[in-house]
Amino acid sequence: MPRLSMSSIRSMLLLVCASTASAQAETIQLGMSVPLTGNASGIGQSYKNGVELAINQLNKEGGVQGAKVQLLVKDDQYEPELTVRNTRQFIIENNVLALFAYVGTPTSSAILPLLQHYQIPYITPFTGASLLRQPEHNFIYHLRAGYDEETQSQVDYLLTKPDTKVGLLLQADEFGASVEQGYLKALQLKGISPVVTARFQRNSTEIEAGVSELIKAGVEVVFIVGTYKPLAEAINFGRNKGYQPQYATVSFAG
Repeated sequence: MPRLSMSSIRSMLLLVCASTASAQAETIQLGMSVPLTGNASGIGQSYKNGVELAINQLNKEGGVQGAKVQLLVKDDQYEPELTVRNTRQFIIENNVLALFAYVGTPTSSAILPLLQHYQIPYITPFTGASLLRQPEHNFIYHLRAGYDEETQSQVDYLLTKPDTKVGLLLQADEFGASVEQGYLKALQLKGISPVVTARFQRNSTEIEAGVSELIKAGVEVVFIVGTYKPLAEAINFGRNKGYQPQYATVSFAG
């Protein structure tokens, strides 16, 4: 989980406020859409709690140029259609200055047209997707590393032999596809191709078929992509079958 310090929040908000009329407002409203219920709720709740602690401390220290920061939070259950609905309300009904600390690649991908249309600042989204790291997206402010950086580091660290059997177990959506491309690029540099690529549905813990494929192929290193519940289920299911490869995942799992 990335650390949102008071200094990083203040710096980003000052940067945003400097170019808007809201810089002189008494209250700065931010919109935050995160999974507070459902299979990814642990990540959403933790991120919300940390952000609220940091903003409360920031307000105690005088806020941003004297303006207090108010955080509006909505639950999206890690479902993109709910994220779009919440985001429309933040922008059109609440007239927020910025969207702050969202969670997820599929959710961020779904609201990208809204971000582009309204050119509203999108600050510290909890995703490393490359689709949000394009030069033309100068309204997006990142804190965490990108998935390409994470996947390259994992492959470089774990794979020292070219004959290692590698498999992928991926969430079947934009999140899984984005991280998959990072792993494939990193593996290609080592002359390695996955022997198995298995997928599972977002917000589902039905991973038995995918793990069984990995076991059957004798995969030694498994790169897994998803939220914490299905990944934990996958590891436990494999262990119960006597299967204990090396696992690695990007930091979204928490």
